[in-house]
Amino acid sequence: MSNPLQSLISNYLKTQNISRSEFAKLLGYTNTNKGLKRLDEFLITLHSPNNDIHNLILKNSEISESEFKVAYLAVLDGLDEQRAIEFTPMIRVTPKRRPSPLFLLSLYNIPVPANITNLDFDEELRIIRNLYKNHKIKFPTSTGFRYFRAYDCEILEFDSDGELINL
Repeated sequence: MSNPLQSLISNYLKTQNISRSEFAKLLGYTNTNKGLKRLDEFLITLHSPNNDIHNLILKNSEISESEFKVAYLAVLDGLDEQRAIEFTPMIRVTPKRRPSPLFLLSLYNIPVPANITNLDFDEELRIIRNLYKNHKIKFPTSTGFRYFRAYDCEILEFDSDGELINL
């Protein structure tokens, strides 16, 4: 199943009788396989190592900017919906200093049960505080933590004693 952006490009290539490989070359890729991989990555995820790929597509095709924008925004909405479905609440400890090496930052994430938001709000906060205080890694240099409660940026901030700073 293809998304609106994939369909737009595919339909354009069919009507212009251009192969995908030829299109990758039109986009400036001398290595066709790499070009196709980058194009597909962009069409599916809207990300590409080539930050200018959307301009290259418009420049090297007869697709209108408005058509492209409609398809792009439809894909963006779909990706956003998927991220919202996949979202699970989490706690992120706020360190006083950024750890080095940066991969240690992942240790500052504390998983939270997915159904916790179904509980009474006070009970939910009690569990969140306990998860922070009883986590297997102690955070002596922490200034507190943030509780990412919902995908739509509902974030609660706590100090290092577990007291709610903002609501």
